Amino acid sequence: MERSHGKLCRRFRLPMNAKIDGMKATMENGVLRVIIPKQEVVKKPEVKMIEINY
Repeated sequence: MERSHGKLCRRFRLPMNAKIDGMKATMENGVLRVIIPKQEVVKKPEVKMIEINY
């Protein structure tokens, strides 16, 4: 595998539920690992329609 040396710049768009404050990055053996946790999504309760005949 061929690797070059020098500056590298990459940009990524993050989803709205990304927790930027909890972001961590590590570099090991030339591999950059970025971990960005997601915020918990609060699910809305399901709406159930009941037909009433009178």
